Amino acid sequence: MNNSSEYQWRDRLASILLNLPGRSEKFLKEFLSSLTGGADEDLRVLDSYQLYQRASRLVEEIPEDRVSEALDTALKLTFKNKVAPFEEKVRQTVELLRERKISYLVPTDREYPERLLDLDAPPAIIYKGKLSLLQKPSVGIVGTRRASRETKRMAERVARTLSLLGIVVVSGLAVGVDASAHRGAIGEPGSTIGVLGCGILIDYPKANRSLRRRVELGGLVISQFQPLQEPAKWTFPLRNRVISALSDVLVVIGAPRRSGALITASASLELGRTVLAWFAPGNEHEGARELVRSGGAVPFYSIEELVETLKLEFKELLSKFEDRSTSSLIGEDLQGKVLSLLSSGARHISDIVETLSESHTSSEILRTISLLVSKGFLARDLGGYIRLVEKLN
Repeated sequence: MNNSSEYQWRDRLASILLNLPGRSEKFLKEFLSSLTGGADEDLRVLDSYQLYQRASRLVEEIPEDRVSEALDTALKLTFKNKVAPFEEKVRQTVELLRERKISYLVPTDREYPERLLDLDAPPAIIYKGKLSLLQKPSVGIVGTRRASRETKRMAERVARTLSLLGIVVVSGLAVGVDASAHRGAIGEPGSTIGVLGCGILIDYPKANRSLRRRVELGGLVISQFQPLQEPAKWTFPLRNRVISALSDVLVVIGAPRRSGALITASASLELGRTVLAWFAPGNEHEGARELVRSGGAVPFYSIEELVETLKLEFKELLSKFEDRSTSSLIGEDLQGKVLSLLSSGARHISDIVETLSESHTSSEILRTISLLVSKGFLARDLGGYIRLVEKLN
């Protein structure tokens, strides 16, 4: 983006790709006809999503030295006398992204994630956070929004274990399983990527406002939509395909029969990705069970079993952990949480258990406290209070 012509066509390409999703079929057909000179196959048989794919792919196939001219022509033919307001919108959008320190990538950029090129129509993406996470081994975690406490705990433990192993956790920043996965991964070596089902400047869902801020600061948040796009029914299937493409492996943790997680799993299978699933009794998990029964997913029943399965996918990365069991990794993580919790002063044992119960069982927490007491790190006081031993201060 060193010269003005490159600046103009790159901004224009990004704006078109970000605004194509959700446009009317009439707009898409006119835009396609403009790019192809009307010589393409009959466009009337294609739906909006297929038209978006076609338009995006055609833009990518234009030789770089003709992109600016082709886009200018297509925009004028499509918008006719309204092309000037559209160009003004492009300029305002880019200024807004820069003002908020949000950057974007188009598929022609060198930094563009290679995994997204597996999609039929690689989207432009706008992002905030650590772009380097897109180059690391990754596992997507998806599941139900209406997750039980047990399901949320499993999602958080799986995500934390993966992130401790240096694997990036990808999810959709929704409530339920998504939020638990991001919480488990953030702050650990692998960290996390949140893929939005709306524009990057839209605060959705509001319940995840603080979590999203943490992911922006310590991980990466991306969107394929124009910055002020509100969430809609059509935005989430497109979001799910990006999650699938960015994930080397997809893990489904609980999903009912009608679930966006199953759409993500289907997209992953289409892309040739491995899909794993964990489920428990109940309707909340019926979709995940069916996914396993149909042969679409490989089941796992414990974190240790999951890691053993992932060793086939990430052999080189996980080989350095051969001498350390998954149990020890999880144990060290919980010990650190207990010590951190007590760094501000003594706490009652029941308070410790309640505080950490979202991601660990009571028995795990109590065993860890006993272990730390036996090692001399903690001391038990009268009345059930636990404190750090003075030498750690």
